[in-house]
Amino acid sequence: MLSKQKSISILFAENTLLMRKGFFWENSLIYPLCSMIYTSKTLKIDIEKIKNADSIIKSNMGIFSSFRGVGRLALATLLSLEEKPDDFFEKVQKVYEL
Repeated sequence: MLSKQKSISILFAENTLLMRKGFFWENSLIYPLCSMIYTSKTLKIDIEKIKNADSIIKSNMGIFSSFRGVGRLALATLLSLEEKPDDFFEKVQKVYEL
């Protein structure tokens, strides 16, 4: 049991460092959340997938969009785990408009 906790802790720490390297201009308080999203699925962070999802968000939001804050990176992290992040983001936008 202890080794499983240790491996999860190490994965979380590695994911946090990868987030810091990949998104050093972003708010550093969001790194642990994004890291935990991947760690909860026992996956190593994929910076390129997150950047791709972030570009999907940026290309589909307006100037006064609610997706323009610190939460954008967390949403991009969630989108990066989807097979079709652009379709999933459309669903998120529709739900948010309700």
